[in-house]
Amino acid sequence: MEQNTRFWHDKWIGDIVLKDKFPRLFVISNRKEASIKDLMVEAEGPLCWDFNWRRHLFVWEVTLQDELLGLIDVFRVKNEDGWGWIPENEGNFTVNSTYPFLVNMSSNDSPLIRVKEEVFRFIWKSKGPSKVTVFVWQLLLDKIPTRSNLQRRGMILEVKSRGCVFCDSEVESPIHLFLHCPCAAKVWYKVFKWLSLILILPPDVFTLMNYLRGLTFRKEVRHRLLLVWNTVIWCLWRRQNQGIFGDCTDDHIVVVEEPILCMQR
Repeated sequence: MEQNTRFWHDKWIGDIVLKDKFPRLFVISNRKEASIKDLMVEAEGPLCWDFNWRRHLFVWEVTLQDELLGLIDVFRVKNEDGWGWIPENEGNFTVNSTYPFLVNMSSNDSPLIRVKEEVFRFIWKSKGPSKVTVFVWQLLLDKIPTRSNLQRRGMILEVKSRGCVFCDSEVESPIHLFLHCPCAAKVWYKVFKWLSLILILPPDVFTLMNYLRGLTFRKEVRHRLLLVWNTVIWCLWRRQNQGIFGDCTDDHIVVVEEPILCMQR
């Protein structure tokens, strides 16, 4: 099993994907695609691991590493692994088992629904202005009045009126405005660099919020990251409004300074 199963990406400890449970450790790993065997150190006695971090761990990251070791140190299997279909006891894929599996994914008991519920509970713990928290909640529900949403509601009829106020090259959807627009992307990259984090733009804002939430188990740090998230989102929205109703420059540094100043207080 060790040779073909990827340590960070595959489910080999119950129903857990380690890169999702320990996103902070995954980010600083030099061997993100390594198999289990690649990271195991062959030696007599207790099983040892060589994670090959790209730098020395911070104190709170050492705690995460200890938690990771406690989770995986019980593992030792010598049989070859193979692909299996979880809904079937024998592990063989069948069409009959696929339909109830997909139905269950959309139910309240599915992992995706549970993650969303945890994220929504998390955003209401913000110590910032309530109007910003409400706005973030509306954003994650895709309810804010971006131009794409206004057109869907029949409030914008002309196609040319749907363009992003920053770049005017894409339809102004929530995902584009707050994440994939070149202006928004510059803001996020700058903020993550200041936080000493590596960012690969995710497919949607919900995934980015969940990534920030999972970076640490420390409540204080989580609240600070939530403050950064809220501030960046609010600044981008405010500048979008300035672009429509007032003056707006394309200097993203102005937007970046606010969340950084909040973290320094």
